[in-house]
This record gives sequence, structure tokens and C-alpha cells, in this order.
Amino acid sequence: LDKLNLTINKGQKIGIVGTSGSGKSTLFKLLLRLYTPKKGHISFDDTNLKGIKSDSLFSKISIVPQETELFNLPLKDNITISETNSVKQDKYNKSLQISQVDKIIKKLHAGDLSLVGEKGIRLSGGERQRLGIARAIYKDSDIIILDEATSNLDYITEKRILEEMDSKLKGKTLIIAAH
Repeated sequence: LDKLNLTINKGQKIGIVGTSGSGKSTLFKLLLRLYTPKKGHISFDDTNLKGIKSDSLFSKISIVPQETELFNLPLKDNITISETNSVKQDKYNKSLQISQVDKIIKKLHAGDLSLVGEKGIRLSGGERQRLGIARAIYKDSDIIILDEATSNLDYITEKRILEEMDSKLKGKTLIIAAH
């Protein structure tokens, strides 16, 4: 990335499109302060990113990478992993509906209590991505970043998820990277 000037307003939904290696993931790593810009600065609400504590930053942002990290736990626990108290059922149901995970649960023998296997081995690539999206929605961050997070989904499922996100995540900033 060179001489990039980008403003993303709160509540805006934008797409970042480019070829492999063009800097889409690098942009997200900069936003998450995993990389430091050599020149210039990044600000959130007029506050320089360097002045924001990591825990505060990570509470405001959810990122769904292309490969979602899953644990050999029940599907429900993989989605609600950010919860420190009891699971909020309304928020959980909303995340299932938007991400289309509710359709996966109907096919599983033990429903959302089904173990997904180490790294989600019992699920397809698209199902793992949908769990990652559900996790980000459940976390309820102000900013949701999808970094090639729908690459394993069929067109119809991807379209449904994006439509659901658009209609049900009002006020959230959504940044979607795709080829």
C-alpha cells in the first residue's frame, strides 16, 4: 500500500476489491495495529490508533478471516466464545439467522451442541466460514471486517448473508474484502 487515503464513516458498508497480493489483508492488519504504517497515521473517531489501548481496539472490531479458527467444542460454544457471562439467546439467534448457520444446525444430529471437530474438520469450508461470521455478529462489535470470509460460500448463500447483514446490522461499520 502506498499513499492510501481512506475514510470510512461510522455505519458505512464498503467493499475492498483487489487481486491477490494487492494489500487487502495488509490494510486490515494496519487497522488492527498488527502492522505499523511507515508514514502517516490511522485514526478512529479522530483518535490516533497508537493512542488506543489494544483491549479497547479489539472490543470495537471483529474480523472474520478466510480461514476461521474453530475448536473441538460444540458449535454453539464456537460462536459464543467471546461471551464471558451467560449466552444471550436473542443475540445468539440473530447471529445464527444472519450467518445462515441456523440451516446447518438443522442438519446436525445434536443441533448446536454438536462437536465441530478439531479446526472444524466435521464441517465444510463454507460452513466454517459461516460460523466465523456468526461469531463476529454475536460479538456485537461496532466494526465487522470480512477478509475473504465468503470465499467458500456459494453465490446464493453469500447473497443471503450480505442481505441479512445489510438489513439487520444497522449502525455497524462493515468492511468486506474480496477478489
